[in-house]
Amino acid sequence: MMTTTSENISSQMQEIYETINILAGGIQTLNDDTQRLSSELIKLQSSIESLTQDIGSLKLSVQEKSSFLDGVKPNQEILQQDVASLKQKIDDLQYVSYDATLIWKIVS
Repeated sequence: MMTTTSENISSQMQEIYETINILAGGIQTLNDDTQRLSSELIKLQSSIESLTQDIGSLKLSVQEKSSFLDGVKPNQEILQQDVASLKQKIDDLQYVSYDATLIWKIVS
């Protein structure tokens, strides 16, 4: 009877030992995963910081270009008026007569 009890205890101890080994392996896997995820998190945080800085730079660039275009627009309108005025002057000069005859320009 002592042998049976001893074998029983030995068998239970073996099962407990195997269970502990399985749990230890699972804990090691979880630790490895935690380290890997921590590493990935650090990389992602760095990427987010970099992208946030890039977005700030892009916003500033867009604002500067918008301000520049706002400044160019009135100048463009003035230049268009000047071009229209010069075109009209050129058209008017084409119909000037220097021999005392009058040329009529009909605009429709």
